[in-house]
Amino acid sequence: MKISFSEFVKDFNSRVEINLDHLKKLVRSAIDYYELKSIEKLEETANGKVETLYIASMAEENILSRIVGIATGEDISIEEVYDGYIVRKH
Repeated sequence: MKISFSEFVKDFNSRVEINLDHLKKLVRSAIDYYELKSIEKLEETANGKVETLYIASMAEENILSRIVGIATGEDISIEEVYDGYIVRKH
């Protein structure tokens, strides 16, 4: 059985300082831990390499946004973490 989102974030946050890189690592860990179908890819753009999040479903987008919100204590979306580099497959 998987642990709750709050417990997952608490465990992850106890190890590092919260910043955008930390939140991206948290998202990657959540995708792995909860066995989500969303993926993150490093892509080449005109501005250099950027991390792009490919979201598999609305449910997964809500899960990842909730986890980010718990981590920051604020109501921010996953899109803010990835600076708009989001591709929705749903």
